[in-house]
Amino acid sequence: MVRALGVAATLLILAVAAGAAWALFAPRPDVVVSGGDAGIPMASVDRIYSGVAVYAVIAAVLGILVALVVWFGMPRTRGPLSVLYTVAAALAGGGIAMAAGTGLAKLRVPELNPHKDGTYPSVIDLWLKNASLANQPAPWLLLVIAPGLAALTCFFLATASNSQDLGVGDGDPADDGFAPIPVTAEGAT
Repeated sequence: MVRALGVAATLLILAVAAGAAWALFAPRPDVVVSGGDAGIPMASVDRIYSGVAVYAVIAAVLGILVALVVWFGMPRTRGPLSVLYTVAAALAGGGIAMAAGTGLAKLRVPELNPHKDGTYPSVIDLWLKNASLANQPAPWLLLVIAPGLAALTCFFLATASNSQDLGVGDGDPADDGFAPIPVTAEGAT
């Protein structure tokens, strides 16, 4: 139980750190206020896409780290339920990273004054409200990156394991996963 709480605390710290990294490294598009109207100039539109791409890379790394923390932090629980826990933790971690990153980025950006003309930095909303997938609203698109990479990492870790019980320790200790090949004197040349 203590180990599971330690893993959960580590995952929470990783998620907040991922959000802080995004808040620190993501480019900020400018908003121009003129005559009471506000808009993003064309020269600044690429920063929106760059900010989303930065989060996508951070979320991919977060998903891999979540899988590694769960795999090595709770070795006695490896198996299908561990994969479900890993994917759920990566999904929650991705959401926490998005919320923390947006919140921390807003702390670093001055408040936009719609009554004063000028150029203001803004924060990208990682909940992609206008995103769509097959003509269906999909504001959650960035949330699938961390769980997807976490599940893929679990697959790689399981296939790289050299024991049939994935190192859990509930299998036959004499069974190393390889069946011996019988060799007789008659078959030898």
